[in-house]
Amino acid sequence: MVKLSKRLKQVASFVPLGTVVADIGTDHALLPSFLVQEKISPSAIAVDINEGPIKVAQAQIRKLLLADKISVRYGDGLEPIKVGEVQTVVIAGMGGSTITKILNKSTQVVAKLQRLILQPNLAADLVRSWAVHNNWKIIDEEIIFEDGHFYEIIVLEPGKMELEDDIYLFLGPKLVEKYHVYLVDYLKNQKKAEQEILKQLEKSNSKEAQEKSKSIREKWNKIGQVIKCHLDVEI
Repeated sequence: MVKLSKRLKQVASFVPLGTVVADIGTDHALLPSFLVQEKISPSAIAVDINEGPIKVAQAQIRKLLLADKISVRYGDGLEPIKVGEVQTVVIAGMGGSTITKILNKSTQVVAKLQRLILQPNLAADLVRSWAVHNNWKIIDEEIIFEDGHFYEIIVLEPGKMELEDDIYLFLGPKLVEKYHVYLVDYLKNQKKAEQEILKQLEKSNSKEAQEKSKSIREKWNKIGQVIKCHLDVEI
């Protein structure tokens, strides 16, 4: 049986029973193999843009005797997927900018999906902003802590969504709503990283650096206010 990391187990838990799944950037095809083995998905498509992972995925699927249920495809993002071919798409382990580019390049495929499960390694705010502007709503969010790293998972379904304030693009509305156990630690970790960026920006006298520095400070002031209001915690 396929064993998944804590992060991928959480991703798998968001896949609706009985839906055909496309895993974009599949690497070793572990997620599609798990979903089919566990009978969560009747079939799956594993996509990767690199030939190395494609070969590894094909070998893995042959070894597990799942070649009749999992299709391995070489290609960029959702381009190898036909319109209406899958109901759920997983894009995990990429930056938020890359994820939104993939979605924007295949609007016809995206329009026929029932669910998107997205795990941006950074810039999750870009994913949430994309959802707001493309008529997708956040139905759930999670933070996983594994091997010293935090991972955000955002689950979307078609529908309009309005946020109380743009600061929730960074905070995650569902994470705040459920008072997620890792939210404060995750934000502190992010703040620490951005303080290092601020130190570098403050060494420059350029107008661009000063404006970026101001933007980062304003963002964290607002995040601090929201977290203090909702959780009565200082960050």
